[in-house]
Amino acid sequence: MGAVYRLRFLGDLYACCYLSLVEVFSCVVGRLPRDCGAPLYIVRTYGIRAFGHHQRMKEFELEPGEHVVLEARKHWFLFLAELLPYAILAVIPFALPKLLALVPPLASYATIFDYHTTLARAILGVWLLIMWTSAWGACTKYFLNVWVLTSQRIVDIKQCGFFSREVSSLFLSRVQDVTTEVIGVLPSLLNIGTIKVQSAGEDVEFIMHGIPRPEHMRDLILKYVSVETKSTGV
Repeated sequence: MGAVYRLRFLGDLYACCYLSLVEVFSCVVGRLPRDCGAPLYIVRTYGIRAFGHHQRMKEFELEPGEHVVLEARKHWFLFLAELLPYAILAVIPFALPKLLALVPPLASYATIFDYHTTLARAILGVWLLIMWTSAWGACTKYFLNVWVLTSQRIVDIKQCGFFSREVSSLFLSRVQDVTTEVIGVLPSLLNIGTIKVQSAGEDVEFIMHGIPRPEHMRDLILKYVSVETKSTGV
């Protein structure tokens, strides 16, 4: 069992980029049971994590000794709230004829939305395509907009459009103050808030809106701010 725990520990170091795959194999070969399949175990268990780490590093490069602490996106409730208008607008063309039929003065207009003609179907198709594209844009922004807290900085990855992305970062050694705001009944129930990070010598705040568990994120930032301040001697 000790060999298995050692393998898991080495795999964690590899996933965090503290060790290369060659260094892991050099530590594993000859020290584990022959039937445990060490190389295959490492590839299966940590291949996906390493791939995700490689994909994230395309946005920004980690400094030597730097590691990712936490990734945060907007709360899922805000994501559903953004999709709700598109879902309602997509259903309206199908529900409108039945709604008009319930009102006698407007019942004659219900035949306009029968979609039996080619033109009506084409208009309906264009309308649904617009709604689908808009909803897909909201999904893209939700999954690609991410705040990354590393051991040395805060990185804000913002998807401005389908083919436009903005990446900004703030080093923890320059952080002066971190505040959280939770305003409203629903945000209080769902624990959704805003984090404002004030940097030293600048009037611009690093603001993160719609963060789930903002107090947890704030505590992590302050924790690594103190660690980074001690390491840099600032």
